[in-house]
Amino acid sequence: RRMKLEMGYREGALRDVTKVLSDTKVSIEQFEQLPAQDGVLKIQFVVGLDNDSQKGLLYSRLQKVRGVHSIE
Repeated sequence: RRMKLEMGYREGALRDVTKVLSDTKVSIEQFEQLPAQDGVLKIQFVVGLDNDSQKGLLYSRLQKVRGVHSIE
């Protein structure tokens, strides 16, 4: 599953996102942080999800990360 995340740029933002991915036990197949522009950090990644329950948990946890604006 390919996902795109936008969030306010801040120190520790990338760490917080990767911690959620790790804690949710998804396999990270690809991960890219694009250069921050106008205070917005854009992250694109591809993860392997086992089921819809895991997908729901991942979305829920990512939405709770401080500064997240959108997840696609």
